[in-house]
Amino acid sequence: MADGGYTNLRQQAVLPADESPITLSTTQKALWLPAKTLIPAGIWKPGKIIKLRAFGKATTDGTAGNYVFEIGLGAGDAPAALVTGATVAGTVSQTNIAWCAEAYAECRSFGTAGVLRLWGLWEPAVALVASTLGPYLMPGSAPADISFDFTVGTNALTFQCQRSGAGVWTMTTTSIIFKEEN
Repeated sequence: MADGGYTNLRQQAVLPADESPITLSTTQKALWLPAKTLIPAGIWKPGKIIKLRAFGKATTDGTAGNYVFEIGLGAGDAPAALVTGATVAGTVSQTNIAWCAEAYAECRSFGTAGVLRLWGLWEPAVALVASTLGPYLMPGSAPADISFDFTVGTNALTFQCQRSGAGVWTMTTTSIIFKEEN
């Protein structure tokens, strides 16, 4: 059993229907309401790892642009604890193209100034990006530890995405798996 009495976070993230489409912009946008993957206070301890996996679909208009996919731990859009992948060119005029992503959040030391490490990958269908190079890893270079306050219960683990350009690109999350690994 986890320190806070929680044995599995999955029950918090059940999606009875697809989430509403998120219109991407030039800043990070959470791909679902962060309350769905909120991490309760008291669950963290050194060595604790939480896993997040999500599946969704993306739609692009005819305007060129780039994606940057991110893993965030915090409240809302563009949280301070964030790791990003590389900038990749998106493919225009696509509808409901699948993507899948997986992330891990690891408590390396606990406290109000604890150490957090985030890592994962984004797996877009080939039609969604203008490159077949893969995998798309986050962070895009060596992992960097982040100072983080593990004592609060208002932080959510989310996938975030941003795009460059002026067109309307959306992402819709259709499934979430959110659980403790240990």
